[in-house]
Amino acid sequence: FVTRFIDMDGLTCILNFLKSMDYETTESQIHTSLIGCIKALMNNSQGRAHVLSHSESINIIAQSLATENIKTKVAVLEIMGAVCLVPGGHKKILEAMLHYQKFACERTRFQ
Repeated sequence: FVTRFIDMDGLTCILNFLKSMDYETTESQIHTSLIGCIKALMNNSQGRAHVLSHSESINIIAQSLATENIKTKVAVLEIMGAVCLVPGGHKKILEAMLHYQKFACERTRFQ
C-alpha cells in the first residue's frame, strides 16, 4: 500500500492540501487525520525515506504547529522528534523551525 501511495504521488497531494487549508479546516479533524497519514508514512522505511527526500515536507509539517488543536500539535511534534533521530534530521528540524518562525511571524525561533 505504501509503495502504491508513493507512486501515485499521495504525499504531494497531502502536502498541497496542508498548504492550502483555511482556518476552519486547520482546526478540524481533517487536519489531524492528514498529519496522521504522514505519521503512518514515517512508520514505514520507504515512506520515511520519501517524506525526508521531499524538499518541502518538513517545513509544511512544521506549519501545522500553528493550529490550536492539541492532538494535531502533538502528532506534528512526534513526527519532528522522529526526524531528529535520522542522519541529517536534526538540521532539517532546525531549518523547519526557522521556516515556522517566519510563517508564524515570531521574533525568535522557539518563541
